[in-house]
Amino acid sequence: MFNATANPINSSIIALGWKNAEGASVSMNQMPADKHCKMVELYKQLIDTLKDYKFEIVCHHIDEVLDAKKCFPNLVVRYSYNEADYEKIYLRYAFCVTPKVHGCGICASLGIPSCLLPIDHRWDTANGFLSTITWDADAIAVEISKIGESHSQLVMHKEQTRAEYINLLSRVFKQDC
Repeated sequence: MFNATANPINSSIIALGWKNAEGASVSMNQMPADKHCKMVELYKQLIDTLKDYKFEIVCHHIDEVLDAKKCFPNLVVRYSYNEADYEKIYLRYAFCVTPKVHGCGICASLGIPSCLLPIDHRWDTANGFLSTITWDADAIAVEISKIGESHSQLVMHKEQTRAEYINLLSRVFKQDC
């Protein structure tokens, strides 16, 4: 998503990425029940603690919407069946907390800082998105307090990564076959 627009952060809304517990979703889109409970409790703690922010749930799969609404009936829940809509959805947010690695990737491409809640072996992928990887509410609050600085770092990181990518590809395409 090198072409995604990295807009300056002008929002006070935090995205909370959703993932269902085992047995409540298709097998490729679920997390262990204990981690799901931990996620719900963490989200409640962040909502109760960070009063200067508004929170919304982002679902990437239709089967997540009902569970998210059940757990957080007073929050807006956003979902689209079309992955092309996610750029527009995420541009609403100043920060994202999510158990979904690809949610962190979308946010990074848009210059939106994120925190990954690690639930499986893919968690270290989020390091490449400059995501904070933690379940600690205090650490997340600290990262949220640095949104502007983190946004600038992400924009620079994206530009540097793009330049490196173009450089590597140009060497490959310049080689004689």
